Amino acid sequence: MTLNDTQPCQEVDNVSSLSTGEEFITVAQLYYILLSICALTQVFSIGGVVTNVINIAVFVKLGFNETSNISLLTLALSDLLSTIMTIWATLCITPGFSDSELPFLPTEIAHMTGGGLSMLVLRCTAWVTAFISFERCLCILIPLKVKKWITPKTTTAVLLAICIATIGPTIGVYWRWRFVWKFLPGRNATVLGAAVVDTPAVVLLDTVFNILFGTIQPIVAFVTVLVCTVFLVVYLRRSSQWRKSMASAGGKTAGGDNSSRFKLKQNISKKEEKVNNHTDIADIGLRSLDCINTEKATGHIQLAQDNEYLEAR
Repeated sequence: MTLNDTQPCQEVDNVSSLSTGEEFITVAQLYYILLSICALTQVFSIGGVVTNVINIAVFVKLGFNETSNISLLTLALSDLLSTIMTIWATLCITPGFSDSELPFLPTEIAHMTGGGLSMLVLRCTAWVTAFISFERCLCILIPLKVKKWITPKTTTAVLLAICIATIGPTIGVYWRWRFVWKFLPGRNATVLGAAVVDTPAVVLLDTVFNILFGTIQPIVAFVTVLVCTVFLVVYLRRSSQWRKSMASAGGKTAGGDNSSRFKLKQNISKKEEKVNNHTDIADIGLRSLDCINTEKATGHIQLAQDNEYLEAR
């Protein structure tokens, strides 16, 4: 493959319309919006890094005898990697840093070193969340056999398979994108940038992989998490209602044993707390699937804007 087979970010030129037609926003306003968004993203991302590091330390200290600790540790690791990549990608599009005279073009490099990689890790996070949801459903359906079927070794093997199946094939982003050297006449310097390969074979392969791993795979993970979470919440809420009714009936027949009723209510509250915790984990997983498309669209828009920036310089 020669350099003629690549086109530096020309496939996304039609994304940005600020340079054609009537301008509805000034450059100063655009910079202010970008700076505000980037600042907020950095603050939340740094908070995510801190909390994930704390979670990882806690799960490591708890040990790996419980399968739930292994799954949650993997979830925290994948989220930590995604957050770090988001920090880097956001920094690359931050006004001031992206306009600096660096030896590379930040908004182009961000896609291949930050945004694109974060998108891959988010898919792994979604499937780890789906596995956790499925494991919780098995604990309800077959509580006496789940410990025999899902052991720490089995969980580790499944999580490794998920990482390979989600991250491995989608490394194909680098089949379509290449690091290239670009000459900037305004600076009279050669800097590192990105280019899009537009050969028919690469375009076809990229389309197939986007359909399989960019559309079908996240949708399957989304449906799995949604179905398992709905089943878990409905089943445990019905169980809690049945236990409450039995507790009230038992209290009336037994003359009101306060200690036994208090213990039963305490067990019910613990089960409801577990349901809420699992729902929160599932909600994070579902939101991460939305971030996949958001990261991809943001990367394309920033590359289009950088292409106009190159022409201006």
